[in-house]
Amino acid sequence: MRGYENTNRQLNNKGFSLIELLVAVAVMAVLVGLAAYSVTLMNSGDPKRASKTISGEIASLRGNTLAVAGDWQYEIVNDGGTYKLYTYKNGQTQDYKSLGGRIKIYYKNKADGTETLIENNEKLIVKFAQGSGKVSGLYSAESVDLESATDVSGAGVTSVMATGYCTFKATSSGGGSAEDFKLYYETGTIVQD
Repeated sequence: MRGYENTNRQLNNKGFSLIELLVAVAVMAVLVGLAAYSVTLMNSGDPKRASKTISGEIASLRGNTLAVAGDWQYEIVNDGGTYKLYTYKNGQTQDYKSLGGRIKIYYKNKADGTETLIENNEKLIVKFAQGSGKVSGLYSAESVDLESATDVSGAGVTSVMATGYCTFKATSSGGGSAEDFKLYYETGTIVQD
């Protein structure tokens, strides 16, 4: 009898139905799609957030320059592929933010139209004039101490300020979207594009 029962169970075991198989495949397809989207999102960075953070920090620096006496400067630093933002007063760090490494930051002057990437181990320095709020200097620095304020009259520092305005652009490192804003030299105002 036992042999007959085992044989009968095997004959009644028909496996998965077509509907069960289709549901399992559909669930796997959804999971694979969500995983692919998550990986794409992780690798794309957030240029909109980066652009708003940089423009907000520059506007804050301008306000500090107008309201509080001192030598203020703002530095956008590419430290090994990770962008960091520093605000200095009289050479002392006042504020620090990290934007992460899945973005690229460019600047472009109206006068020459050349778009320049802030490369690895470089920094872009913004200074405002005390009392007027105008941009008093825009400098690029290479191979300098990335963790401390840069003397803009020192070696390795180049003035990149021209006439009109400078456009700052943040993009995701994988291409994709870009966000930018303009910093007008004469007034120190920022306009989101």
